[in-house]
Amino acid sequence: MAPLGAAMLVQYSPMKSELELTATDGVQIPISWFPEDAGGEGAPASAVGADEEQTCRASLLLLPALGIRASLYDKLGAQLAQAGIATCVMEQRGHGRSPLSPERGDDFGLDDILEYDVPVLLDWLEAQRPGVPLVLAGHSLGGHLATIACGRHPDRVSAVLHLACAFPHFRDYPLRTAARVLLLTTIVPPLTRLRGHYPGKRFGFGGDEARTLMTQWSQWARSGKFGVGRVRHPEEMTARFRGPVLSLAFERDDMVSPQAIGRARSPFSGARVTRRVLGAAEQGEFLGHPAWAKQPDGVVAAASAWVEHE
Repeated sequence: MAPLGAAMLVQYSPMKSELELTATDGVQIPISWFPEDAGGEGAPASAVGADEEQTCRASLLLLPALGIRASLYDKLGAQLAQAGIATCVMEQRGHGRSPLSPERGDDFGLDDILEYDVPVLLDWLEAQRPGVPLVLAGHSLGGHLATIACGRHPDRVSAVLHLACAFPHFRDYPLRTAARVLLLTTIVPPLTRLRGHYPGKRFGFGGDEARTLMTQWSQWARSGKFGVGRVRHPEEMTARFRGPVLSLAFERDDMVSPQAIGRARSPFSGARVTRRVLGAAEQGEFLGHPAWAKQPDGVVAAASAWVEHE
């Protein structure tokens, strides 16, 4: 595991690529790949010219939020690449270019993503940029997966980045929100048994999600514990992670609370945690739970500075 700040020289390569990897259970994992472009438009002023060799400051694997396609993060990936951070965005099972479809009866859980997808993605990213620090990042639900995964792979992950990451435990929210969360967790099991999947587009929360995944999410929301399915006692494993953690929250985000953000960070008892809330000064009008990703200037500035100093 390379520490943040360690770097190697690579050739300038500005193109986004859409690729597919194969998970260990045989499922195809589409990814969006943004090689570092430290001399490109939007790069730090200190970056060298595009005709010279560039420094790859870090590689970053981003795990999306519930129901979100990888394409939402295209600007984030491109801007991180321009800042010298080679970025890989995973397409979540059942969304975007994924071959799986909950509506057609494909079923999978959060533990499948952690067991079958994430190790393959780490293998691939390490092979693309050997010897550089690897940042495991996640937006919302993806942040919880990153929290668990860094405890399972502490020798492979240098740092963790949370983006609008708040654990869904109902007790961490105001009464009205807590009641809605509890109602949803009550509805999910019978609804998914009846329909075979969770029709999130009709409910206005998440997308059309796999039955097992939403059942496990409901267990999170009721218990306040990270363990689901085959994932046992992840808090104990993550407590051993010693790398830096950056938690970025956003103003005007009605899907989080300070207590829920705190619970999302709570397994990192042995890590160096930096907490920031980005507002209009950093993000302009692009605030809130998903909207920050449409123009992530403040996120990129904060993440880039953190990588540089950690």
